[in-house]
Amino acid sequence: MDHYLRFVNCVQALRRRTEALSIAMGGALGVAAAPLPHQLATVRRVLSDTQVRHLLSDEVGLGKTVQALMIINALRWQYPKHRTVVVAPDNLLAQWQEECWTRGHIMPALAGVATDREADSSPLLLARPRDIVRRQGEAERTVELTGRSFDLLVVDEPQTMPREIVQSLAQAADGFRQVLVLSATPRLGDGGWRELIMRMIEPAAAFRARFDGRSVSEVLAERELLAGSEAGEDGGAIYLKYAATRRIIRNSREGWGDYLPVRRNTEVRIQPLSAERERHEIAACMLGHASPGTDLQGRPWTAVRALQRSARAARDILGELAGQGGVLGERAERARAASLEDPGDSRLEALLDVLAEEWEQDPAQ
Repeated sequence: MDHYLRFVNCVQALRRRTEALSIAMGGALGVAAAPLPHQLATVRRVLSDTQVRHLLSDEVGLGKTVQALMIINALRWQYPKHRTVVVAPDNLLAQWQEECWTRGHIMPALAGVATDREADSSPLLLARPRDIVRRQGEAERTVELTGRSFDLLVVDEPQTMPREIVQSLAQAADGFRQVLVLSATPRLGDGGWRELIMRMIEPAAAFRARFDGRSVSEVLAERELLAGSEAGEDGGAIYLKYAATRRIIRNSREGWGDYLPVRRNTEVRIQPLSAERERHEIAACMLGHASPGTDLQGRPWTAVRALQRSARAARDILGELAGQGGVLGERAERARAASLEDPGDSRLEALLDVLAEEWEQDPAQ
């Protein structure tokens, strides 16, 4: 190539890189998707902050995973050796794998499946909650969460994980340079869960709280109150610097309705299957004997949630309850046997009926 043309191309490449850095979106727009306005606003706000430590709490269906991939790509664009570890429930790993590859152009490694060499060389590692705790009979965890090995920690749907897992994640988050928490329902109204989530995204306030023997919420409220008396700054600047919720971003369909596809709700009333009814009754019995202050924050709560889902998701829980014996154990064993004989899902069948009806009316949809 002609030396002059090489020089011109280099200048243009440098100009484009400088422009991308100036708008804090370099690399973020490389995902295989057409980002919606609320996604662009969220990504720009995160990347332009002094730290990437945020809770993305958009309503269900507004593309939190895509936003996370946009942020990951932007961080990788700034630092090619950037590494991310994503901790997500088992039922979301397949979605993460597909989204990483088809939208983020990243080939992720799956903890416990990939070889050590593959896991160490991949820019993104997917892990399940059980991969970050030491299992019985094992000397080490499957994944060692440490800021020495990873730059960014992404925690997806922490409210569905056992409390002890989230506690481990909150503690590990202290050592990461960057943290993203994704949850449409982060349970911030619960003091215990709020402390864990805020520790991940506000580590300085969490450290101060532990030092003073106070809660993170108290430290953040005090910081916001003191900042409100400062003069010379507009309200928006003060909010982004000192507000207790400065790193909590939530978008709703109501706020961006003009830019989002219209959602049409269809009410469907269905008769649950006998096996489903039995699982629901067992869940109600467990809730009736649970202590709202403690039991609903850990394993009992996740067990009840699993019983409300599919037969496959409930089998492990039913097996554990059956092993405990007693009246509830006998009911759990009957429900487990029924779920094996009839693994149907009345809600899925109703959804298929609705979709079939829509297709008959307009196959072009």
